Amino acid sequence: MRLDRIDLLRYGHFANRSIELPVTTPDYYVIYGDNEAGKSTLLRGISSLFFGVPARTVDVHSCKTSELRIGATISDGKKTFSFRRRKGS
Repeated sequence: MRLDRIDLLRYGHFANRSIELPVTTPDYYVIYGDNEAGKSTLLRGISSLFFGVPARTVDVHSCKTSELRIGATISDGKKTFSFRRRKGS
């Protein structure tokens, strides 16, 4: 399984941002940036995407807790699947 796209719909200080990760050779990406650019927020977002948003999250900056949204498109080489995760109980 691989991440093809990450959609930061409302997560942390991001809103309506997408990161495309097209297949390349070699197939890996390094994400870098200045301090406070959002690298750790992105990492927490990926974790929240697959395992759920923690009950107490620090990623509520520009929206209410109930408005947190993150999405992705994943693939296995043959099929793709797009989905979204929201904060809920």
